Amino acid sequence: MNYTYSQLKGLNLLLLNITHEAVLGFNRFGETVFANNAASRLTGWTDKELTGKRAHDIVGCDCDSRSGLLKPDDVINKVLQDGQTRRYSQWTLWRKDGTDFQVQLSCTAWLEDKKIIGALLFFRDISASIIQEQKLNSALIEIQRLRNLQGDQIDKPGDFDTNDGCTPELIGEHHKIKQVLNEVKQVATTCATVLIHGETGTGKELIARMIHRQSNRSSQPLIKLNCGAIPRNLVESELFGHEKGAFTGALHARAGRFEMAHKGTLFLDEVAELPMDTQIKLLRVIQEQEFERIGGNKPLKVDVRIIAASHKDLSALCRSGLFRYDLYYRLNVFPMWIPPIRERISDIPLIISYTLKKLENKLNKTLKELTPESMHKMLAYPWPGNIREIQNVLERAAILTLSPNIKINDEFIAPELANNSGVISHPNKVVDSVGKNNLTSLAEVEKQHIEETLKALNGRISGKLGAATILKIHPNTLRSKMERLGISTSNTPTK
Repeated sequence: MNYTYSQLKGLNLLLLNITHEAVLGFNRFGETVFANNAASRLTGWTDKELTGKRAHDIVGCDCDSRSGLLKPDDVINKVLQDGQTRRYSQWTLWRKDGTDFQVQLSCTAWLEDKKIIGALLFFRDISASIIQEQKLNSALIEIQRLRNLQGDQIDKPGDFDTNDGCTPELIGEHHKIKQVLNEVKQVATTCATVLIHGETGTGKELIARMIHRQSNRSSQPLIKLNCGAIPRNLVESELFGHEKGAFTGALHARAGRFEMAHKGTLFLDEVAELPMDTQIKLLRVIQEQEFERIGGNKPLKVDVRIIAASHKDLSALCRSGLFRYDLYYRLNVFPMWIPPIRERISDIPLIISYTLKKLENKLNKTLKELTPESMHKMLAYPWPGNIREIQNVLERAAILTLSPNIKINDEFIAPELANNSGVISHPNKVVDSVGKNNLTSLAEVEKQHIEETLKALNGRISGKLGAATILKIHPNTLRSKMERLGISTSNTPTK
């Protein structure tokens, strides 16, 4: 390109050509009169092609960029009018071939004898920095996800743990509890897969934690996944992770629970809720200790011990075609059964005493004991919700009491549902909760129980006095079960 002396006055052409920052020079009509090597390299235009062109014809711009709706020509014209330098931290420009790139851009007046004779446009490619920033943001999101995941790890103190933060032993002196504790010691030091059976609230998570802490994996993470609390279409992603772009919304790759539990223990709570296709993939991981992320084609090796738990009779589900026999056999290497409270009534006073001590600290109140009448009620009630229900009842009573001696009001427990728990009493034996002993599957028992509960509560599903609260499941989960079991919802409120 040819330049007049006046146009190049004050500019060191050699320095402009060796700098990494692109520079375009424009006359007072907004036409290109100068471009350094970096500008040609970034834009893809040759010297001849640049001569006489306006800025927008050279680099264009993305009108959705952070710079707003201004075009490069607009910026240059403003600088030519008022001489004020303008800077933009991010602007999307186009190359000759139509591709775009991210730049930091500034435009300053070109002066001669204090008069504006043109404008200089400086821009620097920051595409690599943007990519690095996106990677960093993705990493930070993943770190936050992992921190949130720690909330799902059960290897942590809870409301009813001991003061020193250690996990409490299973409370009780009954011979059935002592048998459970002995089984924990026997299996903990092995790598065997454990399947824990027990009603809701009996302490299956606590048993899993005890097994992990007494194992040689205790220094590694104990990761929990409640298979019934995750939407069915997201279960595989939670278990196995996914690659970037594997599905809509997969903006970055992420590890699943198996990768998180590498060298440690994975606790699969409510394993009966796993979809059939996920059961097949879980079986492969157990057998081969490898899996693939969703959208991936590279097998990942893991060393994970699995502890599974369910309040349902898996053998009955297998017979009904709702659970895979081969997976059941793989999980049932070392079965354990946690007895319900009604089978160890003598432990109720110990549980009450322990719970009241924890509530004293939690509520900052003096709580001594239950009144004799209240203790009689506690011993007479069969506790379908087991220890969890006892804790909830005691906490409610402790909040409302004004005396160190706790009184349990009749409305705190639900005696009309005492014999309507609808849960199993042994992993290989279905107990009919409504007095019919000829039911052929757990699904029928569950259906009967839900129908009776809805009937007792006048069809109410959600709310404080709804069936979902009594059954201790989410209202949407209850509605899903009702639809699957063929329970009519025509007379139930939509609340």
